Amino acid sequence: VRRIYDIHLKEYLQAWLEGGQFPGDVAGQLNFTDNEVMAGIWRASRDPSLPGHDAAERIVMRNHYRVLYTRNPDDIMKCREVGLAIYAAACAMFGKENVRRDRPKVSASQAAFPVLEPDERIVSSLLKSDVLRHIPEVAVDTVYIRPELLDAGRVWLNENREDIIESGSELEDTI
Repeated sequence: VRRIYDIHLKEYLQAWLEGGQFPGDVAGQLNFTDNEVMAGIWRASRDPSLPGHDAAERIVMRNHYRVLYTRNPDDIMKCREVGLAIYAAACAMFGKENVRRDRPKVSASQAAFPVLEPDERIVSSLLKSDVLRHIPEVAVDTVYIRPELLDAGRVWLNENREDIIESGSELEDTI
């Protein structure tokens, strides 16, 4: 749920901020506290004529997009880019404005921090732990849909999942 709210917040900010970005200078950035952003979201949620209205209303009314598909290991075995294939097919079926995809680019990280040994020496956590040295990459791929379309989307996906996966794997062969 937090991930889709992040997406809705990004959509709101891109519509609300001049040029879709925060100012590049420090003084300009300091004019945008959480209070200004939240007040802007509140106003936009109540006025359809304001930029970012739809995203703001979704945030304020807690009417976020819902999960249509989330990464599944069985599907990945058939098609590495199954999330993209389902997203593209859902956009074609329900309209791009009604579907969102979240595939964060989170690389594996190393949790390096100092560890105080019993003999008072300090060593790196990476030298103390094999687990910390080999943290795997986060693998997330989620497709969301407008809440009013969730039931229809689930029926559609259940009926078409294998065909979508197969067409996605055929597409991979051309890449």
